[in-house]
Amino acid sequence: MGTPANSQQLKANSQSLSKWNELKKTHGNSYIYQTTFTSFTGVGGTTEIKVENGTVRARIYQEFKINQNNGAKQVVFAYTETGEDLGLNRKGAPALTIDELYQSCANNYITVDPEKNAIIFQTSEEGLMTVCGFYPDGCMNDCFNGLRIDSFRWGK
Repeated sequence: MGTPANSQQLKANSQSLSKWNELKKTHGNSYIYQTTFTSFTGVGGTTEIKVENGTVRARIYQEFKINQNNGAKQVVFAYTETGEDLGLNRKGAPALTIDELYQSCANNYITVDPEKNAIIFQTSEEGLMTVCGFYPDGCMNDCFNGLRIDSFRWGK
């Protein structure tokens, strides 16, 4: 599982996952996180995932354009999914728990060939994963494959 070049990221993922499991015991398994994608072209989207007791309860998405003159975001499409509607829309990040994001990170992103990709794994000051993914060597625009957690807060 992994080559020596990406063993550092695999170890960091494992350490961060341990920290996540510790914090879940302290704070509970209810939280909200956001992830945002912004293209070099000025379009993007933000997805907010709400998790209660370890189960995704809501996914809220906003697609936006960035005004090239003043940098303001203009929402051009939005939805909220709950219950049986979760996952109906194609746009936005998938409705996954943080535990599922750690699994996806380990299985899909930090195990790619380090000879052909720049592999990235970053954590917050608390040690929680914030970025897991890779950029194919030589790619110039919108090449990141992976996940980002832009904001996180514990729920009730």
